[in-house]
Amino acid sequence: MKIHKWIEHSEEIEIEIDAEDISMIFKEGSEENINIALNNLNSIFTFLIGLPNEVIEKIHKRTIELIARHLKEQAERFEQFIKDE
Repeated sequence: MKIHKWIEHSEEIEIEIDAEDISMIFKEGSEENINIALNNLNSIFTFLIGLPNEVIEKIHKRTIELIARHLKEQAERFEQFIKDE
């Protein structure tokens, strides 16, 4: 993930963070962090739902398989919290 941030004198810098960085940020389960996580998840869902099939079909098949696998793994991860209730 790349984050663009404006700093002094209108300079733009690029910061790269990975899944481990994100995990460390959210280790503390504060209410604010939960709200941030939910807002970001909502953005992801909006993007995925809005992505037209015409765009998906132009993506290389191996890339589609990789994306589908990761989405399935994460769906299963979230589902475990429903089953544990």
